[in-house]
Amino acid sequence: MFERYPLGLLVILMVAVASAAFVALRPSADSDKLVFWTFTQDHQDIFREIYGPEGIVDVQLLDMQAFERRMLSGFFTGTPVADIIMVERSVASQAWRGPTEAIGFLDLTDRLEAEGLLDRINAPSQRPWTVDGRIYGLPFDVHPVMLAYRADIYDAAGIDIAQAETWDEFMEMSRPLIGDLTGNGSVDRFALEVSQMDGLSIVMLMQQAGADLFDEADQPTLNAELNVEVLTRTAQWFSGDEPVAADIPLFTGAGERLRGEGLVLAWMCPDWRARRNILYIEGLHGKLRLMPLPAWEKGGRRTSVWGGTMLGLPKNGERTEEAWEQILHLYTSPELGRTKWEKLYILSPFKDFWDDPVFDQPDPYYQNQPIGRLYLELADSVPERTPSVYFPFAAQQLADALHRTVRRMRQSGFTEYADIEPLARRELDRVQANVENLMSRNVFQ
Repeated sequence: MFERYPLGLLVILMVAVASAAFVALRPSADSDKLVFWTFTQDHQDIFREIYGPEGIVDVQLLDMQAFERRMLSGFFTGTPVADIIMVERSVASQAWRGPTEAIGFLDLTDRLEAEGLLDRINAPSQRPWTVDGRIYGLPFDVHPVMLAYRADIYDAAGIDIAQAETWDEFMEMSRPLIGDLTGNGSVDRFALEVSQMDGLSIVMLMQQAGADLFDEADQPTLNAELNVEVLTRTAQWFSGDEPVAADIPLFTGAGERLRGEGLVLAWMCPDWRARRNILYIEGLHGKLRLMPLPAWEKGGRRTSVWGGTMLGLPKNGERTEEAWEQILHLYTSPELGRTKWEKLYILSPFKDFWDDPVFDQPDPYYQNQPIGRLYLELADSVPERTPSVYFPFAAQQLADALHRTVRRMRQSGFTEYADIEPLARRELDRVQANVENLMSRNVFQ
């Protein structure tokens, strides 16, 4: 057996069987209710509020790692999982790892067509849940990206940064406000936050430009020419004695403090991050505004996309029709569409809701901008995202490529595009080979 199958695969299967047996045999306090799995406290709170304590759905919160293990073990062994599964993109894609017939999610394509829903869902938001032309989940969000910027600082300097149409214009207009402002020999303020440790920053920029990490045949394209250009230009933002970009950690208290203290003038901000600003950077109340992302070239795309979650059903579910009715109710419920925005700042991809006046409400944190409407104006322009199971690995490889390009650029003292471009190309060729090598180990390829 060990000669025919990799040891790691056998271990995974044994763990899956044991986990599935535990899940199947464990008694449930609400056995008459539909079980709904989600992975964030915010989602659980909203759905529990909708259903109430006596509702027909038991909304359960799972840690992301536990979620992935329990979901996949159920799919691999055919044992029961939740009746409704609300799952994040990186975890959902693990279900596409094997052949199409082995996907544990129910194919919803025919049901969506029969309900007339396909044309009522924001088309780009559907792509991460579509495999070989079949749809296995309903997108829960859109997540267009805007630029959050320090309006108080730009206004005081008489700079209308919202007039910047391209990244080059944004950097040029910001230069008087950045650099060594105190004369202590170090840069005190940067124009833009770009994380070198989390690949989603560089991925967002590449997708904004029209590139992606995988093609329609799910083959990696990390070293495509457009990606080389974006990586080179992004690395160039870190060059020279007074770089325009700063590497600030995401989702940490230290990072939020640096943003609040003004280390950067702007950062890329999907809809959900607009809420995080309010929750974690109280000192910027009334000092921020939002604007579309500057384009890479005039007339180019003014947004990108960050994150994604779907609602799905297990293929082996015992109460599929009941669960499907609940998904339809939730998905087409104006109450949920409104609540998602009011409490989470998450736009619904169900276009029937987009005329709701809730999106026109002024937000005092953002100088009374109607930010819901601003995000909606970009919703149908978000780039499509690959459903590839290898996306998380590829994104982290791109973070490594950016970091190594910046380091070698600084070691060489390069500041010009022509000098940095070969470094970026070499790094993208390297990470392309890494992804190809990982994919070659998949026995189902």
